Amino acid sequence: MGNVGGKKIYRAAVPVDVESVVVPIVFIPGLMATRLRKKGGGKTIWDPDDPIWMLRNFTRGTKYDSSNPYSEPSIWDVKNVDMDYNKVRSLIGFDENPEAEPIKESPGTSLNEYEYDDEKNRGFPRKYNNDEMKRGFAECFASSYEKLLREMDKEFFTARRSSIKKFNIMAPVEVIGYDWRNYPDKIVEYVENRFTEKKEKNDPKYEEYLRSRYDDEFKFIIVTHSMGGLIARKLLQKNKKLEERCLGVIHGDQPVIGAPKSYGFFKKGAESVNFEIVSENKRSASISDRILSNAQGNTAIDFQYVASSMPGALILLPTDDYKLRDENGKIDNKWITWKIGSDKYRKPIRDNIGDGPVDGISKNISIYKYYKEPGYIGLLGREFYKKYPLIVEKFSTNLKEAEEFHKQIGTGDKIYAHPVTYEISVRDVNTIVGVNLEEIGEKTEDKDKKEKGIEPDGLGVKLIFSPDGDETVPLYSQKFLSEKYKDKIKNKTFSKTEHQDVYNNNDIRQYVVDKIEELLLGIFTTIYFDQGK
Repeated sequence: MGNVGGKKIYRAAVPVDVESVVVPIVFIPGLMATRLRKKGGGKTIWDPDDPIWMLRNFTRGTKYDSSNPYSEPSIWDVKNVDMDYNKVRSLIGFDENPEAEPIKESPGTSLNEYEYDDEKNRGFPRKYNNDEMKRGFAECFASSYEKLLREMDKEFFTARRSSIKKFNIMAPVEVIGYDWRNYPDKIVEYVENRFTEKKEKNDPKYEEYLRSRYDDEFKFIIVTHSMGGLIARKLLQKNKKLEERCLGVIHGDQPVIGAPKSYGFFKKGAESVNFEIVSENKRSASISDRILSNAQGNTAIDFQYVASSMPGALILLPTDDYKLRDENGKIDNKWITWKIGSDKYRKPIRDNIGDGPVDGISKNISIYKYYKEPGYIGLLGREFYKKYPLIVEKFSTNLKEAEEFHKQIGTGDKIYAHPVTYEISVRDVNTIVGVNLEEIGEKTEDKDKKEKGIEPDGLGVKLIFSPDGDETVPLYSQKFLSEKYKDKIKNKTFSKTEHQDVYNNNDIRQYVVDKIEELLLGIFTTIYFDQGK
């Protein structure tokens, strides 16, 4: 390797008469980022790419004229009218026999639920062509991922970098969306099956590419975002044949050991948490912020009710490996603390948890035991236990599956990562890193107090923020793999990009495509690329 004009020059042994090789780039999106519908092209379950559908289903107090799809209610005028969370839960909740699939058609096609009038400029432009839809582009949330998908596809498939052409490599982008509500092991099984499904040979332009999909030994690269990273790691750990065929994995903002924001939702509700995050980061709340809060569950009990039908989301809760880190790097196990003086609250905690610190969680007691505590520290409040007793047992089973999921992919020094892994992390965005519970008062129906996070049992919820994160996942969780395997896994940290926009950052996308190029060229050359450079 030499250096000319400040640029690295790599020398390599280049083979002659290289046969064409196809190496798919497989993208696995995060939580709530796959558009879902009932199996067989049925009713929409979740579609953040369709703002009209989102408005119709998640606007509080909406009086929507179903005969006029252009009738858009004002969220701000009706924000104090409660949502019907029985309807929300039945719409996006998960039942015992789910029949869901990713939506494969791009917004703007005739296969959508509504027909749009382009002349009135009220419809969606068609984002993806037929080939892109066949490869799953429309399955995931376009606002977060379209730029990344198009850039990867251009650089390595449709146009291709000169280096990629020279070695006759084609690397088409494939998206594997999934039902993020499902049981974690079922999600992994579904993604695993998508790796072996056969493609129809109905497009001669990509005959060579399609032919390769019938070869069970094809190599591939995985790029993930958020929860998709957890799913990918479990898949590769489970299926050693796939692990061997995977050239490398690029994780973006992966919550390796969870995110306290998810615990905050259970204790305070989505509306209060989301808008406190907005305030901490000094930005204005958007209509999308309001709609998302409505869909997740505005108050604590509403969120608990909706989340109890989404077992997959529970793998995002902080695990036993999660710790607090102060500005000096000092580690503190107590990311959940409390100021509870009354024996009314302390006795039930002692009875259900056992002896431990009087002001926070204990390093000697599993965090999942705290999650199960019925009513004060636990995920489900006392009001929930009274209102939905039949759901509690099922929720406990779902929580156990989340715990087992993380045990299987390893904890501490034995946590699993693919041998060739790149971590992308983001900092300098205020992020929830801990939660403090404080005794304030008795049950109240006062909406002002509810907005301050007061639980029905009289506990206030204070969110602890740090700039070390991406607004959703603390930096410590994003970098956990590279912290454990410093000699093998390198991390690249970027600044001031929110979690859902990580792949809208030009520098991050450039980093991703550069690393993909290194992985692809590594098939043929004798170059050793330093992952950390």
